Amino acid sequence: MSPTKLFSRFLIILLLIPIASCIKSEDFDFDKLKQIEWNPTLAVPLVSSDLSIMDMIKQTGDSSNFTVDGQGFVTLVYKDKLFSIKPMENFTIPTFSKSFTHTISVAEAGLLAANGSLDIDIPIEIKLTPADTVRIDSMLYTKGNLSFAISGNITNSGMVMLSVPEAKKANVGIYKIITPISNGTTNIDLSGYKFDLTKVPGKPSTIMMSTRIVLKHNPSNPLTGKQITISVTQNTESIESVSGYLGKFHLIDGQKKTSINLFNNAFSIGKFYLVNPYFIFTFTNSIGLPVKMNFIEITGKSNMPGSTPVNIVGKPGIPSNFTLGIPTYTEPVKVTQVRIEGVTAGKQISDLLNELKPGSLSYSFYSLTNPGGTAPGGIPAINFLRDDSKLDIDVEFGLPLYGAVENFAIQDTFDFKFDNIDEIESLLFRTIIENEFPLEAKMQVIFTDGNFNRLDSLVTSTVPTDQIIIPAGEVNFVTGALTNAKTKTTDFLYSKARITKITGAEKILVRGLLNTSGASSNTNIKIYNTYKMKVKLAAQAEIKKKI
Repeated sequence: MSPTKLFSRFLIILLLIPIASCIKSEDFDFDKLKQIEWNPTLAVPLVSSDLSIMDMIKQTGDSSNFTVDGQGFVTLVYKDKLFSIKPMENFTIPTFSKSFTHTISVAEAGLLAANGSLDIDIPIEIKLTPADTVRIDSMLYTKGNLSFAISGNITNSGMVMLSVPEAKKANVGIYKIITPISNGTTNIDLSGYKFDLTKVPGKPSTIMMSTRIVLKHNPSNPLTGKQITISVTQNTESIESVSGYLGKFHLIDGQKKTSINLFNNAFSIGKFYLVNPYFIFTFTNSIGLPVKMNFIEITGKSNMPGSTPVNIVGKPGIPSNFTLGIPTYTEPVKVTQVRIEGVTAGKQISDLLNELKPGSLSYSFYSLTNPGGTAPGGIPAINFLRDDSKLDIDVEFGLPLYGAVENFAIQDTFDFKFDNIDEIESLLFRTIIENEFPLEAKMQVIFTDGNFNRLDSLVTSTVPTDQIIIPAGEVNFVTGALTNAKTKTTDFLYSKARITKITGAEKILVRGLLNTSGASSNTNIKIYNTYKMKVKLAAQAEIKKKI
């Protein structure tokens, strides 16, 4: 049988389907293999993969963003919107209703007969506030109505005059004339009207409605003892803006959770001891009230059963109280940033990070408006809200990859097909791994079935010289530049008996554990996007030659 036919037959037997593209057989120098007498022998590359730190972390299932500075230094960043609070959605003015009944006296009937007409004034005070602890100075309506109902037994050709001079739209107050006097209801649309509720002395949150009943004398219709009832209902559906003293209330209820998948890997182990991890909380505030804010929790919890949550609030380096910037009418948005960073805080954040394997972060806040109650001097503070006023809380959880690493697990997966082994006498697997990271790597190659059930592993020995341990690459710790990559070539001979263990294999898993050790064991290292872990795996087979 010719070598070409033998090679083709070997390919049919193995049916190797590597995922990685551009695998070249010349990547593997088999002229330097151990001297084993094979007759004939054929070699096939199985895996060729170049992994950067971004590839490694993305394979954990993490969907976070990476940022890379001008020197190639990598930071892993999680961003999330925690809360968006719109107080006006919960700010309601109760419906105001009041009725007034007037009975025509004998004296009034006499004046009507003598003068030909009679004016009866009924001032109506309308109080608009959700609570006595809240003072409304002005209010602009988006939607609402004022209902004015007349009932009774007076029928007269006179009229009822309504006016609310402190409710203005396009600088014109509310004026309405109802004539003749008859039972019925008149509705006034309040959309676009701005109410000034400061004009009634000693009565805050109140607006005055002037009501005048004008009666005309009719000798055939005596009015003595007759009644007229006026019912006023003010309904507030939605408000565009409100100002005054809006009281104390809590802006934020509950907590917000975000998932952290950094350790969602093959082993659910690993630790980072980062030098400068950080949180940046950004509060974008267009709520015109002073707000006192406290962190209640920044808690990390693993998804592993039985894990204990870690809350860093209250620990050294973590701020407690802070006050938000208060917007003004001329500067309607204030942005406040609270940064949690530095050496002391960094240790707390690293401890928090290492709880997640994978897991979630939970955030909650104490938030109280008008914490001082009144302005200096006892004068109530002036607050305002608009229909678009809100408090947005965003968080950036940053992990600059600078520090130490313990057992960070990586994995890459390749399709593989291996059956019909009758003609194979033995297999030699060769791994060639080049490490540019300043991290020691301990590698393993695992054969599995289609459901990822382990069939066999290349490394079975606990003797270090028989394992795939690649020293850390040598780098310039100032510039991050690679000065000397480390490479290790390891061979594994499979006998006929061991070959049967991987019959039916459909997947090859290349796994590794990364650690700061050796030259970098006492040095915090930085990870740059140029570093690669280059993994190659090939097989060389001795095939039974048929005569």
